[in-house]
Amino acid sequence: EAFAAAEETYRAYVDALNTPESGDDPMKFLAGEALEGAIEGEQHRTELDVFVEGEILLTGFTGSSWDGNVVVSIACLDYSSTRIVNSSGADQTPTDRPLTGALQVKFAVIDAQLRVTSSDSTDATCSS
Repeated sequence: EAFAAAEETYRAYVDALNTPESGDDPMKFLAGEALEGAIEGEQHRTELDVFVEGEILLTGFTGSSWDGNVVVSIACLDYSSTRIVNSSGADQTPTDRPLTGALQVKFAVIDAQLRVTSSDSTDATCSS
């Protein structure tokens, strides 16, 4: 159940990232280190006058551990349909950016909601 709830939360978070026009704020799925990192990332993109265009795909999600308080999972993501553009529409995507990646994502219950508390790159293998 914990892993299913974590996956549902992460899918909702990725959906909110992909559809800002829906009005569903992706930040509401985050807390702690993950929220701080997202705010800093948004500030950095604003300073650089760039934004992400396209959809991130969640291609896999596997529960790793649960201790009754914290759920740890591996999320496999496909970034190949995204690009980084400036306000003029010019592509700023780094040429060496990986098209896929794996993240170790930690979740905790905060204010009666399961939230992402950290998300770090990992060497975990994602099958395509």
